[in-house]
Amino acid sequence: AKKLNDRKKSKSSYGSMNLKSLDLSLNEVNFIELSVIQRVVVFPKDGEIVMQDNRNFLFSGAVSAGKLETYPREATFDYENFKIHLLEVDETLLRVKPIFGGSDRLIPMYSHIEKIKGEILIDDPENRSGNNKKITDFPKLISKKDAYVFYDHKEIYNGTYDSATFYFKLEPFEFDSLDNFDEFSVAFKGELRSSGIFPVFKETITIQEDYSFGFKTVAPKEGYNFYGDDAKYNNDIRLSNNGLRGSGEIDFLTSHTVSEDFVFFADSTMGISEFTNKGKVKDSKDKLEVPDVTGSGVMVTYVPKQNIIKTRSNKNPIIMFNKEVVMQGETYLTPKGMTGKGYMYFGKAELNSPNFSYKRWVIDADTSDFNLADTDTEKSEDQISFATNNVNSHVDFETRKGEFKSNDGTSKVEFPQNQYYCYMDMFTWLMDNDAMELSKADTDLNIDSELDLAGPNFYSTHPKQDSLRFRAPKATFSLKDKVIDCDKIEFIDVADARISPSDQKIIIRKKAKMDPFEDATIVANFVTKYHTITKAYVEITARRKYTAKGEYVYTDENKKEYIIKFNDIGLDTAYQTVASGKVTQEENFKLSDQFDFYGDIHLKANEQFLTFDGATRINHECEQFAKNWMKFRTDIDPENIQIPVNDDMKDLDGNSIAVGIFLRTTSDYDSLGIYPAFLSALENKDDKILFTSSGVLTYNKSASEFRIASKDKLINRAEKGNYISLHTKSCSMNGDGRIDLQVNLPDVEFKPVGTVNYNASTKSTTLNVSGGLNFFYDKKAMEMNADKIIGTEDLTGIDFNTITLEQAIKEDVNEETAENIKTDYTTKGEVKKVPKEMQQPIYFTNLRLTWDERNKAFLSKPITGIVN
Repeated sequence: AKKLNDRKKSKSSYGSMNLKSLDLSLNEVNFIELSVIQRVVVFPKDGEIVMQDNRNFLFSGAVSAGKLETYPREATFDYENFKIHLLEVDETLLRVKPIFGGSDRLIPMYSHIEKIKGEILIDDPENRSGNNKKITDFPKLISKKDAYVFYDHKEIYNGTYDSATFYFKLEPFEFDSLDNFDEFSVAFKGELRSSGIFPVFKETITIQEDYSFGFKTVAPKEGYNFYGDDAKYNNDIRLSNNGLRGSGEIDFLTSHTVSEDFVFFADSTMGISEFTNKGKVKDSKDKLEVPDVTGSGVMVTYVPKQNIIKTRSNKNPIIMFNKEVVMQGETYLTPKGMTGKGYMYFGKAELNSPNFSYKRWVIDADTSDFNLADTDTEKSEDQISFATNNVNSHVDFETRKGEFKSNDGTSKVEFPQNQYYCYMDMFTWLMDNDAMELSKADTDLNIDSELDLAGPNFYSTHPKQDSLRFRAPKATFSLKDKVIDCDKIEFIDVADARISPSDQKIIIRKKAKMDPFEDATIVANFVTKYHTITKAYVEITARRKYTAKGEYVYTDENKKEYIIKFNDIGLDTAYQTVASGKVTQEENFKLSDQFDFYGDIHLKANEQFLTFDGATRINHECEQFAKNWMKFRTDIDPENIQIPVNDDMKDLDGNSIAVGIFLRTTSDYDSLGIYPAFLSALENKDDKILFTSSGVLTYNKSASEFRIASKDKLINRAEKGNYISLHTKSCSMNGDGRIDLQVNLPDVEFKPVGTVNYNASTKSTTLNVSGGLNFFYDKKAMEMNADKIIGTEDLTGIDFNTITLEQAIKEDVNEETAENIKTDYTTKGEVKKVPKEMQQPIYFTNLRLTWDERNKAFLSKPITGIVN
């Protein structure tokens, strides 16, 4: 129609001419109307015709004859026989009335008849004027040789029907009444060649609903060979510009396909179909093993040369495995079995892969993604409970298991509702138990607590848990309860603590809530490993947040164990594990055999020893020393217990306790005296201290002594400071240091340094001291006394090593001076210069004093040493 219209518009004027006796070429010819009555018009190509004798002429271009249009490359007009000889024709088409009613405007058919060789009879030669109204069957088209209808237009499946092998060949025919034929009477006999889809068969083409040439027929009872193989097609066949189509059935291997609208192509057949594949188990006779498959309204494609039938879900899914699996995707059935690609849904599982392989009850996939939706659809319609990617899948509907193995060594698994993800190697889905088992291949890997070679594989995504993480080589996930049950947990690190559940399990619920541990072990911190808490109840809420309570084993120097219950375990502001506990007096807790304890106990992870904040009582058999509880707070090393002692010691009730030699304060002269105390209550709070010591209290096992002094003096008795000890076998006390004899005379001062000894068996107290007696005395008189002493016959020196002078000089002056004086005296027999601190009226040494109960005073033995 376009060619004809273009030709009509190509010239701007119309005309007529008398053709008699002309034999020449004419140019600028718009058209030649050969018959007005029959409406036969020639449109010369480029406006040129070649006139011959007797009004005949040669031309090419187009001919309109009634409702027929033909486009000859070469044609002649035969005036004598009043017809057009079609010598070579490109295409011929019809313009027809609307088949389904409507306007009377003619519609050009979409199918063309090509390669016609024949004639157009314009009218009876005796009726060129058309005046004889009885002659009604002109114009006529006579095809004297085979003509063709092709279906290779791009509009028909993009030209898939190749005109070389797919066409309808028309037998020679005569088509009359071209100006007024009945569209329903148009029919051309011939045969269809269908690129081997069907064998060549005879048929008659007519005008179809889409204004193309085609037919509707039914295969014979014996059917047609289908694609040249042994398959038979015995259903209806339709041809039009909608392609070669049909409705019927295809049986291929174990499958049966039924469609109302198959489309047949040279290499395949496809159509929206009802598809059924019968499940088959491989046996000795037949190697084919396939699952049961059904599909309603699915797209089925049969490709015979590839020996395959493809099924693709359309609006409706594909149903497989006894209706347990719904699939969105494609399946491929071949003599080797069935494969597929797409998304498979079974239960709440989603498995997708580009390459599925199926057996009777098995799904296999080398590469796939798998996830599980929430089983509680009422509450969470679309939530995913479990998801992992790039896994090798094996799902068996007989064993009711799905096994998934990571292709990357480990695959990331997501638990959205639990707000966790992990990395695992193997996953086993227990379909009927609604559970997923997860495992890691290196379960036998020893995890070194310091190097931590394996590393964590479970991670929290909860925004408040700071990526809490741990390692679990095995786990189970319950789809129903949304619970991750992790197994074989060596430990979980929280802040500085390494926490090990006794059953090696961690249970994680929705929103990353971790179940508390029962009977767990806490090592804090996990670098120094100073402290271990056992039988712990632990609640972990974040990577740097946990609370707990548990038991701590305190082991004394004799490896005897005592249990401390820490009821308050957690982290301080520096994320250090701290703990607090308490032991009661009734629990008979001991720091060692020599030290009882009750009170509060504190733990800090970065400190090696516990802090004891309470009271201690020493154990001995000395009845004369009351055993009082002493309040203290300090860190305790069980191998070297050192308890702080000061000048203001109290028991837990606030009462004063003391150590040393005390002067009883009383108005009764008969009661005046001295008494010893060793961590005992004073008889009277106003009693005077003659000698005491402070620093730390310890017990020397080899000497069977409780000792009190500074830490340095306990190591080296020659150090400055006071020292006192209680011998637990003899119950005697001895000490050294500065002594206060409580001399309260005006202008008299005597504060010596020396040794103190209390003998329990004699109940006597003796002193060996050095020191200056400071009082007013006439200088010249003192010099006279000095001269008298120096002039005494047989006056000898004393042994520096047996007196307390060196210690006194250290206390009164300093250690260096003491060493210099000792060196000078022992090597030279003299002291060049007496320090000013010792320049007092009399500076005694080796002054031995004994308490005299009768005189209520310290009495000296004969004076054996005067320094200055």
